[in-house]
Amino acid sequence: MYLFVLGLFVSGPLDRLRRDAFSSRLNALAVSTQNNIRTHLRTFLLFTLFFGLGSFPVDEEVLILYIQFLDRNFKSVSSIKNYVFGLQTWSNLAGLPFPDVSVPHFRLEFKGLARHLAHTPLRAHPLSPVILENILSLLDLTIPYHATMWAIMVLGFLLFSRIGNLLPVSSKKFEKAKLLSRSDVFIASDAIVVELVWTKTIQLSERTLQIPLSSSDSSYICPKRAVLNLVNRSPGLPTDLLFTYLSPSGLQIITQSEFTQFLRSCLRILGYDHTLFSGHSLRRGGATHAFSKGVPGELVKSHGDWKSDSYLVYLQFSMSDKMSTTRLMLS
Repeated sequence: MYLFVLGLFVSGPLDRLRRDAFSSRLNALAVSTQNNIRTHLRTFLLFTLFFGLGSFPVDEEVLILYIQFLDRNFKSVSSIKNYVFGLQTWSNLAGLPFPDVSVPHFRLEFKGLARHLAHTPLRAHPLSPVILENILSLLDLTIPYHATMWAIMVLGFLLFSRIGNLLPVSSKKFEKAKLLSRSDVFIASDAIVVELVWTKTIQLSERTLQIPLSSSDSSYICPKRAVLNLVNRSPGLPTDLLFTYLSPSGLQIITQSEFTQFLRSCLRILGYDHTLFSGHSLRRGGATHAFSKGVPGELVKSHGDWKSDSYLVYLQFSMSDKMSTTRLMLS
């Protein structure tokens, strides 16, 4: 489909060079971004085909009509913008002009749609040490499956980790380099060190992220104890993924959806509204708890591998934390 839209029909050495140059530009994007753009491109082409409109280069009036069309199918302006920016990225890759969406009539269009949709995005609720302690009461850590699930919760919480660094979407098809292997965890006397070579902000092997996690014999969320229990219950090779468990048929991989289902089942038993939590609750919960304990914002940002101050939207302050604002002002 890409070659069809670009008109890059391979018929000679020069055409192959053009195709390869385009592929090089495309490879600058993460695989997940490429997949998203495929969806954005397919949706736009179906829209233009249905209404008999021209596709590329994208015409300003066609784009306005497309934005209004997307309003009928999405609940938030951010989703509509993602589809527009996907088209913009595609046009940039192909060297094609694209309308300037920062001009007033586009800004007014987006603002009008935002007022019409009035959508508040739902964010996963953060896990807390109290919730984790309650979950632990349901587990038997001598069972390999429980030991691995608990290690996911402990490390995910203390690392402020993105679920994509811990677990694959599918147990059949995944990129091993993007996930934690057993050889990526180093055990010391008073800590463990987790090494990440790929994250959302590290995609070109430009650096390695090393995160030390302090151990504590008195804490039920001690990362060292959780990891050692996992590997003792489910022995494996250093090259094996970290979050696997031993079954009668060998080591089994835990996927993101499987973990989320297990987490929610525990929360449902404990009486929480399990629908409010997901794998992202680990990252939000860890960052929120660290901040509430007085960890400086810059350390929270560095520990969670945030490039910008977007980590602030991950924090959820308790009523007591909020009360401290005026309490300190009045003291």
